[in-house]
Amino acid sequence: MLDYLIVFGFLFLLGIFILRDRKNLEFKYGFVIKKWHEKIELLENFVKKHKKLLKILGIVSVAIGLIASLISFGFLIYFPLQKKGGVSLVLPSAGGFKYPGPVLSVDLIYWLPSIFILLIAHEGMHALFARSVKVKVKNYGIFLFLFFPLGAFVNPVEKQIKKLRLIDKLKIFSAGSFGNFLVAALIFFLINFFLFLFSISVEAKGIKFEVINGTPADQVNLSGIIIRIENKSIATIKDLQEFMETTQPGQKVEIETTEGIYELTLVKNPDNNQTGFIGIKNLEPYLVFKNGKEVPRFLLEIFGKVVLLFQWIFVINLGIGLANLLPLKPLDGGLIWEEIMIRFFKKKGIIISNFLNYLTLTLLLLNFYLSATNSLF
Repeated sequence: MLDYLIVFGFLFLLGIFILRDRKNLEFKYGFVIKKWHEKIELLENFVKKHKKLLKILGIVSVAIGLIASLISFGFLIYFPLQKKGGVSLVLPSAGGFKYPGPVLSVDLIYWLPSIFILLIAHEGMHALFARSVKVKVKNYGIFLFLFFPLGAFVNPVEKQIKKLRLIDKLKIFSAGSFGNFLVAALIFFLINFFLFLFSISVEAKGIKFEVINGTPADQVNLSGIIIRIENKSIATIKDLQEFMETTQPGQKVEIETTEGIYELTLVKNPDNNQTGFIGIKNLEPYLVFKNGKEVPRFLLEIFGKVVLLFQWIFVINLGIGLANLLPLKPLDGGLIWEEIMIRFFKKKGIIISNFLNYLTLTLLLLNFYLSATNSLF
């Protein structure tokens, strides 16, 4: 229920934000296009103040873009050679629904902010680097289906782009994915930082569990939090798993919990007849702060959702950033390689660029086919 309230609240605020300025709205068959012309001066001021930084970042963006483009193209070749597919769609879902086939189903609560951050970073960097090489930006905006974001855009003056030097064109084309990679790098750092803070603030002190009826645990009324079995301290689920792998059916064990000491005889594990089975399920670590107080469940749930959101932001920005650099028009990677081929091979560059387009499209479809067949069979 909380997830749905958050999604509804997000869409409600987005709707208010968009409808405040209806004169710049375009509606067509349920699709909404929202354009902005203002605030471009903020972009201008930033560019003027950070010319040297943007010049350096532009070169870095081009270098990373070319390397990432080769890597993404290499993936399209590598996975079919392994008889695997390396392509999946990323689509929103709700209520635990999973799409069939090669589709990553992302809950709306994670998909919406991930896509918004992706679009802002991608198009924002295009606009920033366009202005850094003196290309005017006419307007910018987003397009939606109803209130669901589908994409964003920046409208630079195309005639000015055509007159630019090769390196300046590449700065603009590579900027979007570069922005996504920067977001992915920042999120990667934040995930590890939060996990580090969690590890130094919280520690596992045992295992919570539920008893399965008719099992050894049920027969001795096992209760409390497991903290020791025989002479082995049990702090984590991994500790328990490692100990149980050394047991066998019929073995007697002594289990210490926060409620007392219990002795029981193990039975066969339903999943592995060679090891013993206590008769417990729904295992959870008993987590406490350094002062000994138990970590409230709601804090764990919030922390888990934040980390999962960050993971999806990372995956989506990195994945789409790489896909966008494939040598396939109208993707940025296709524009990059077309300009490079024309620069070095003149008229033949168009032919080479078109060949790259068809080759990439063929490899992309092959990867998608292999992903689909592997997921179905």
